Amino acid sequence: MRTPRPFVRPPAPLALIVALLVALLAPGAAADDCLIPVEQRGLYRWPRAAADAGLALATLPTAGGAHLWVGAPGDWAGGAEAGAAALLWWPTRLGDGAPQPRAELRGDAEGEWLGAAIEPLPDLDGDGLPEVAIGAPGSGALRLLPGAAWLRAAPAELEAAARKVWLPQGWGAWLWWDGAQLWAGPDGAAGALALSRGALQQALAGGAPMARPGRVRALRPAPDQGTLVSDWDGDGVAEVFFVDPDAEGGARGALVSGRCLARAAGASPAGGAARGRAALEAAGALPAGALGAPGRAVAGAPGGLALGAPDAAAGGAVLLLGAAEPAGQGGAAPPPPGRRVARRRARGGGDGG
Repeated sequence: MRTPRPFVRPPAPLALIVALLVALLAPGAAADDCLIPVEQRGLYRWPRAAADAGLALATLPTAGGAHLWVGAPGDWAGGAEAGAAALLWWPTRLGDGAPQPRAELRGDAEGEWLGAAIEPLPDLDGDGLPEVAIGAPGSGALRLLPGAAWLRAAPAELEAAARKVWLPQGWGAWLWWDGAQLWAGPDGAAGALALSRGALQQALAGGAPMARPGRVRALRPAPDQGTLVSDWDGDGVAEVFFVDPDAEGGARGALVSGRCLARAAGASPAGGAARGRAALEAAGALPAGALGAPGRAVAGAPGGLALGAPDAAAGGAVLLLGAAEPAGQGGAAPPPPGRRVARRRARGGGDGG
C-alpha cells in the first residue's frame, strides 16, 4: 500500500487563526521579535525497524504528566505493515527525561496501516477523560479508544477496549475533530466522511454508527501558515509553531508568541506566508541530526513540542523540543521576547532599547 502523507491538522479555531494570520503581516513587530527560543530536550526512537513512526502524533490533556500517542503505520509487529500506535508518558513535562511506555495498540491485519492518523477527542462518554481516534486506512477500521481504556487499562486489555468503526478501505488516512464531529478521509483528497458526536457515542457504547458523506476544504495548510500548539507562557493565548520539513539546508521550525502575533493584527492577510517564512529563517534549522526531516507531524503540550520524523533510520523517531535556557545558565528560561515587548510598551518605552 502506498505510504500516506501525514495529515497536518488545520490551526483551529478558525476565528483565532484568521486573527493570527492577519497578525503575521503587521509591520509593527518583526518576526524574530516574537520568537520563543527552543532547544532539543529529548529524542524517542521507535523500538522496531521499518515502522514509519512519527507519521502521526497526538497529545492529550490529562492531569498528572504528559501523554503522547505516536503512530507507526508501517510496523510489522501484528503482521506486514499492520501498523501500531504507542502511548508514551512523562511524569512532568513532555520530553523531560526518558518516556515511560504505557500502552501499545497493534493492527490485526496485514496492510492495515494502523496509526496513519491519530486525533484526540473530548470526553464523549461522561467519565471525564478524553477519547482518542486512530486511523487504519488499509482496512478502514477506525479505532475509538475510551479515555478509561487508554489511560487506565492494562496494556493487554487495550485491544479489547477499542471500538471499531468501519469506513471504506483507504479512509482514515487523516482525521480531524472540528469541535462538533470527527472527519475522516483518504490520502490526498478533500472528500470526507463525518461522524457526529452522537455517532461516536453510539460506537463507544458498542453500536455500529454510520458515517455521513461530506466535503471539507483543503486540510493540509502550507507549513509556513503555522499550527496552534499550546499556551507556553501563561498569557492565555496559544503559541504558533511554524515548520518547513523540506527547507533547504535542513528542516526549520519556529515557535512564535501567540500574544505577540495577536497584538500586531491590522494588516491584510495576503502576505501571511511571507511572514511565516521570515519566522522560519530567523529561527534557523531544527536540531535534526540524523533524523532526516522532522516536522512531518507536530503535537504540542504546555512547555513541550513533539515533531515526527517517520523517515528516520531504524523505524522512525520523535524529536522533543522545549524552551531554551539562557546561554550558560540553568533554571527556567526567560520570558519570551513577545512578553518583554509588551512590558516595554506598557511602560511607554515603545519597541526600542
